[in-house]
Amino acid sequence: MKLHFCPSFNNTTYINYESHGGILWDEAVVGTSALLEQLLLRTGLTQVAAEDIEARTELRRKSYKEHIQGNCNWISGAMDVDPDGTVDKILEWRDCLVMEGWTPEMTKEASSDKLKSLSQWEDGYNSMSCPGRADLWRLLYEKLQANPDLLQQSDLEVEVHIPQVLVPKLIVKVLEKVSKVTYSTYDETELKTENRSIFQVREQYEAWQYAALQNLDSNTMVVCEDEERLNNTLKGLRGEKYNISNAGCLHPSDDITNQLDTPKKIVWIDCDGSKRNAYRFGFLTLEEMNYLARTRKGLQLPSAEEISQAYMQWVISLINKVEGIELWVPHYQETELLSEHPVVTELKYRRVSPCNPTGFTHTPTLPIHTFTPELEINLDPTHIANLPKPSDSASTLEKLYQRPFDFFMEKMAGLRAPEDDSDENISLQKGKVAHYVVEMIVNKNKGNLPAMNAYFSTNYDNLLKTALQKEGSLLQEDENKNDSAIFKEELKESIQTLFDIITKLGLTPQECEHEFKIAMDSFNNAHGYIDMILTDKNGKYVIIDLKYSSAKRYSDALKENQSLQLTYYEHALVAEKKDVAWRGYYQFPIKTLYVKKGLLTSPVPNVVEVPINGSAPLDADYWNLLNITYNARMDEIMSGRIEEGEGFDESNFTGKSSDTFVDIDKDKNKGKNVKKTAFSKYPSDEDYQNRPTTHTILKNHLK
Repeated sequence: MKLHFCPSFNNTTYINYESHGGILWDEAVVGTSALLEQLLLRTGLTQVAAEDIEARTELRRKSYKEHIQGNCNWISGAMDVDPDGTVDKILEWRDCLVMEGWTPEMTKEASSDKLKSLSQWEDGYNSMSCPGRADLWRLLYEKLQANPDLLQQSDLEVEVHIPQVLVPKLIVKVLEKVSKVTYSTYDETELKTENRSIFQVREQYEAWQYAALQNLDSNTMVVCEDEERLNNTLKGLRGEKYNISNAGCLHPSDDITNQLDTPKKIVWIDCDGSKRNAYRFGFLTLEEMNYLARTRKGLQLPSAEEISQAYMQWVISLINKVEGIELWVPHYQETELLSEHPVVTELKYRRVSPCNPTGFTHTPTLPIHTFTPELEINLDPTHIANLPKPSDSASTLEKLYQRPFDFFMEKMAGLRAPEDDSDENISLQKGKVAHYVVEMIVNKNKGNLPAMNAYFSTNYDNLLKTALQKEGSLLQEDENKNDSAIFKEELKESIQTLFDIITKLGLTPQECEHEFKIAMDSFNNAHGYIDMILTDKNGKYVIIDLKYSSAKRYSDALKENQSLQLTYYEHALVAEKKDVAWRGYYQFPIKTLYVKKGLLTSPVPNVVEVPINGSAPLDADYWNLLNITYNARMDEIMSGRIEEGEGFDESNFTGKSSDTFVDIDKDKNKGKNVKKTAFSKYPSDEDYQNRPTTHTILKNHLK
């Protein structure tokens, strides 16, 4: 059995399976944790690193109080501010030293309070009752010391794909007990310049977008810190089904050193110096490092210069084997100015004479390109017909009706204007938390309203905690504690009011987040999720959409018969052969359910009736308008006439009076005037030719 070891290796390691016959037979690619597990099993040690974080944290804190706290003026301020974080940091230092062979005897007599305290803690810290990985490496080494033949007689072979100076000494000593170990050599200092390109962009998202447009295939290794964002970019540019990790397609990795085999090409999408690991012994002063080197066993730690030099030689050796490499270098990540990666520095200024006593001589070796994309969207109908069509959700349809240009660019062409990359606002998170709490209650007690009420009243705090962990990161921040406390009580009252309304109306909740994928009328790809479906006393279905907002626009939408979302949901259930009685919006903060006028036989607290002008129950006139508009909008798009749909003076639109506009479906209605709606206007030919675009990165990209 052969193990290929490198700390960078993980489930995104670049492997050319063709060169291995399509499978790694009798071989395995392992990182540090996987190597430890393999060696523990082969030596008969079945212990695993502790995963119970809370128990381990409590053990560390107890040990800290008993053995360090009375003698730790050097860190008392940090303990006062953040005791858990401080103890975690001390354990990180301790583990780092253990992996280099440190024992508490080495530093008991040190003049440094830090080293002395670490020795005191280690003496009293029963690490094996809750061992971490450093403890298991030490246990493994001790067992191999006592039984040196355990791994010598096996057929195990380990190939180390990293410079030895970068491997912790304890791992090196363990590997010395293996029958066959080889270290790959990485000693190159000059970086080849052939087929090396640097593309500088201002923002990080530009690197994702532009690099994702390049030709990427199975011989390409893509290096990207944030694979999810790159995937979202690829989906937008190449279609919903496109994913960077598809087998046989692309090989994503978060580290350029994560390669078992050499790819033909590397595309390093976010090449900057901000994500490089810091010097792992940076917590020690030079005096403390010298003291460790002078101790009885002489703990000689590699210097920052040695580690940096070894890392660069490693990376240069890997790059030199590649036929071509593209470095996409962003200057900013939001407002943060990113530092330059040493690889970029090496390429820009070649070190000609590193041993020159008068100093290094640098000469530029590569042209540096500022990348300006020349994207064009071909509006030929044949080209448009081949673009992917998104699913017809309520939100997608609203964009198609109101802003068809944006719909085409974002949903079909897959090009998006830059968006705010900051965390979503608290109001949106409140809505998600509220939805999730109700969903957990309903789905736990389907069809049983009394059980639902009981479950809610006894488990609300735990349900809210679970929902906050999943959907409410901002609400858990210290600065939002007051807002969160108010929200907790506000949500509890709102949910209780909703259940009271449901009880008084004689309804039975059946499901939350009901998914539908169905063909109905013009919408062949209808898809969506209904917040809550219930049944009335007659077994008919009721739809309630949950909104966490005090905005008046939801009730106004019902009054004006412009409730596209609920109309769409109602028709979806009807298409599923469900008999729908009525639908409504429930607004959490103001604890109000809006239903159509005429539904109630007597007043119900917190239920407001609003007039609906369409044909009950499905509002046939409004539904007909939605279908006509959908067909007309899609016909316009497929013919290459993409309407901006926003920001125009109404006088620019064709019509016979200020109150009416020509029906957009001219063929079917022969130019008849229809009532003015948000969905039935389109610009004149002249305005169409001269319209601006709201997309800052899409200007002049139409042809």
